[in-house]
Amino acid sequence: MTCTHITVVLLGLLSVMAEAGTFRLGRARFPTAILLPRSKDKEPWLFQFYSSTCERCEEMRPVVRRVETELKVKFKKLEVQRDVANAELLRIIDRDSRCGGIPYFFNRKSHQWICGATTFENLRDLADGKRCKSNWAPPISTEEQTAMQRQTGFYGRMLGQWNKMTNQGKEAIAQQREKYQEQQQNGKKRDKKQQSGRQRGGMNRNESLARRG
Repeated sequence: MTCTHITVVLLGLLSVMAEAGTFRLGRARFPTAILLPRSKDKEPWLFQFYSSTCERCEEMRPVVRRVETELKVKFKKLEVQRDVANAELLRIIDRDSRCGGIPYFFNRKSHQWICGATTFENLRDLADGKRCKSNWAPPISTEEQTAMQRQTGFYGRMLGQWNKMTNQGKEAIAQQREKYQEQQQNGKKRDKKQQSGRQRGGMNRNESLARRG
């Protein structure tokens, strides 16, 4: 059984549960017009789940308005942070947490959905009932590129300083090693010279004793 078939069965069960235009699920009560397919075009079939504190949701505002103007449609805006019923409805629609976040767009007729911010073309396809991509992020804005470059530049400078300090440390260690090796060689030469002097002194003393004898 496909996901579409499962959705149809679920919607059928909800329609049986409907009472006076609403259905209850747990403690929450939802309008049947939100989930149940209707023939009237005035019934909402496009939904946007959002939060007032969601930056991506705010970024999608002009995109949503443009789609609504071009296609002459209307998205049902459902705030999920303060409205428990809307949050519960999002949980039902976003089954198995396919998205798990907002903004979340849903077409009740085609059962297609979009997770997160997206392009105008992709959202238009969703609203128009055409095949859309569920995860299709918009291109990075100029402001975001500038911020990323600044951040990259900061980390680049930090990395440059670290490399500089590392290289300076390596150079200092190499200089200390060379100095130690030089001291070792000088010490060996000095010991050898002293040993040679003692040997010559001993030979001279032996020669002197031999003459006296």
